This record gives sequence, structure tokens and C-alpha cells, in this order.
Amino acid sequence: MAALTELERAIESIVTVALTAAPSRHPRDFCQELPRRPPSEEKIAILDWNNDEELAFGEYWRLIRELARAMRRDKAAK
Repeated sequence: MAALTELERAIESIVTVALTAAPSRHPRDFCQELPRRPPSEEKIAILDWNNDEELAFGEYWRLIRELARAMRRDKAAK
């Protein structure tokens, strides 16, 4: 099997973190691992849209989307 492309490695990494680090963790605890881009308390509350105090895959994906948008804005501003 051929080596993964850069894009495939990035997706694999996102999914691996979602399956190993995000489940059964409160979004606030998970977001502490984002020292360069800590979401506000308001954003953290929005992430846990079903209020179960766990970070489901859809909620995790929403966080990734928001972080990607912020990174894109930062790169465009440079």
C-alpha cells in the first residue's frame, strides 16, 4: 500500500485524536490543550451543544472547523 499523502495524514490525525482524546472529556478540559488558541467560555458552551459535558465527534469537528477558520484568517493577514 502506498504511503499516505499529506492530506490523508492530516485527516488521520484529526480522526485519531477524536477517537482517543476527545470522548468522555468535557470540552473545557479538551480545550486546555489549545494554549495558543483557547476558546472563550461562550464558545466552549456552544461546542457542547447537547449539554452532556462530553465532546462528541460532531462537537469536536465543530471545534476543528472554528480553529481552521481562525488559522486561515491569521495566515491571510500575514
